[in-house]
Amino acid sequence: MQLKHPKLTLAVISLSYLMLTVDLSIAVTALPLIQKDLGFSTASLSWIQNAYTLTFGGLLLLGSRIGDLFGRRRMYVWGLLFFMLASVVVVISPNAEIMILGRVLQGLGAAILGPSSLALLSTSFPDQPQRGKAMAIYGSITGIGPTLGLVLGGLIAEIWDWRWAFLINVPIGIVLMFASHRYLNETAKQKVKVDVWGAIFSTVGMGSVVYALIRSAEFGWNDSLVWSFLIFGLLTLVGFVLVEKRIAAPLVPLRLFKSRQRSGANLARALFVGSMVVYWFYTSQYLQIAKGMNPLLSLKISLGFGFMNASWGGAPTLEPGSARDEFKRALNTAMDAGVRLFDTADIYAPSFETFGHNEVLLREAIEEWNASQSDKDDLIIATKGGITRAKGEIWGRDASYEYLMRAAESSAKRLGLSEIPLWQHHRLDPNLSLSEQIKNLRKFNENAPIRHLGLSNYSAAQLRLALDAIGGPNDGGIISVQNQLNPAYRNDMDVLEVCEEYNLAFLPWSPSKGVTEKFIGTEIHTKFLELAKARGVSIFAISQAWLRNLSPNIVPIPGVTRIESILDAIGAEGLRLTAAEHNALENLPQSLPMDEELLSDQPKS
Repeated sequence: MQLKHPKLTLAVISLSYLMLTVDLSIAVTALPLIQKDLGFSTASLSWIQNAYTLTFGGLLLLGSRIGDLFGRRRMYVWGLLFFMLASVVVVISPNAEIMILGRVLQGLGAAILGPSSLALLSTSFPDQPQRGKAMAIYGSITGIGPTLGLVLGGLIAEIWDWRWAFLINVPIGIVLMFASHRYLNETAKQKVKVDVWGAIFSTVGMGSVVYALIRSAEFGWNDSLVWSFLIFGLLTLVGFVLVEKRIAAPLVPLRLFKSRQRSGANLARALFVGSMVVYWFYTSQYLQIAKGMNPLLSLKISLGFGFMNASWGGAPTLEPGSARDEFKRALNTAMDAGVRLFDTADIYAPSFETFGHNEVLLREAIEEWNASQSDKDDLIIATKGGITRAKGEIWGRDASYEYLMRAAESSAKRLGLSEIPLWQHHRLDPNLSLSEQIKNLRKFNENAPIRHLGLSNYSAAQLRLALDAIGGPNDGGIISVQNQLNPAYRNDMDVLEVCEEYNLAFLPWSPSKGVTEKFIGTEIHTKFLELAKARGVSIFAISQAWLRNLSPNIVPIPGVTRIESILDAIGAEGLRLTAAEHNALENLPQSLPMDEELLSDQPKS
């Protein structure tokens, strides 16, 4: 029968198959949330995936035979209906057992729907080249669907609730059911023999073996049920082979495996798909549970360094010499020790003529670092822009979209990067309203050669307005704030609270003010020094530990140029203060007022 709407026919079939493949992986990125919500054990968590895939794969060929018996469009509709109802079971599941049941039922629906959709595609497009194009589109969904499922599942889980990821199957399924009657042709019924025993033996056998392997992770290999299910599963699979050898119309004709090419290709695909699914399963849990990340946030670093002083004052140059070489050695020491975050800015330079000096110095040091390219690619280079420097050392602010773009493009060029890992707006512009600056930053974030956006020297209220307009880490928006915070200056504790609320990294600048030689004799310096001597560490190590005690979102970025200071900071990374020690330091009066320069940078109303 000639198709009146071939494109819509292909769309209906492809969308149904996409729904099935998406559900292969849609739960993966939400697994920790599902585990917490429904009380899954770590070992049983894999059944969320296995219950669906085992049922889908085990009954796939049987589903195809049923389509031949009763009509493929009819079974297509029944498969859709079953899949939708099973999705509802998953959505309303009050515990782990009901959810696994829902996933089994989803697999059953998919086993009916999947082969029916493929058969309808073959009969709807019998002639080349249309059939070839249709099959190519259908086949591409095999890769697109699971990939989309990972992203979609994580996004839905983070914004709404993991249950919504399964609920979306219902409206899609309803649309497809109505569309199938309009755009899909029914096929003639065929008298075929159904290998029911083959389907039962294969599904039960594989299910038993998988259950034994999963149970062993929780109860060990001395558990009697592990061996019982393992032996039963293997014997059942042997029974499957015997059934397939003797039956007239087997689900899997064993003669197919006589072809080395076919068997080799199937083995390669099994290894590829298996390793891919395992990677998805464990990576999502590792990043979220072990590393404390949300489904879409990936930047988490515990320590960084700033080397601003390598370009400040005097006349530092880019020519080989003691100052440059010392900086390079210090930087290499930090990188060799595992530090991956390095802070710079375009204005860090000895003069207007050498604008971007620190960025160039950092790039050269990285290029000369004796490490693999993959290690270099792992570095998080954070630079800043928004402060201007003109001839005669005239300093200013510019938050126009055009200037910010030029600043980022110039920084990327100096750093030798196609994309800046973290770019931060350095200072607010007093000549523009805050709303206009935020509007410019939003457009900038969409178009600039940057991976992540951060803000610097924003108040808590200004930060909230920026987050409302640009979004946070999970929106591809703001991921960090760099404000002053140290023992002598704690005016921005409310900014830290906003960072904790939105899971932003807080990168304190001048983290050691209050404990440097300039503050000798003050109560802050005295108390920090007393604790440092009692602990047998430097006073700078104590100030770093104090910052970490304030919040897990804090990533100290001490400004150093000497190897000794770097080793001291790295050694203090694991230092933690007791509650009593922290409280004794916390209650000290701060000695620094609000920065006058920051007050002058406030945007116009």
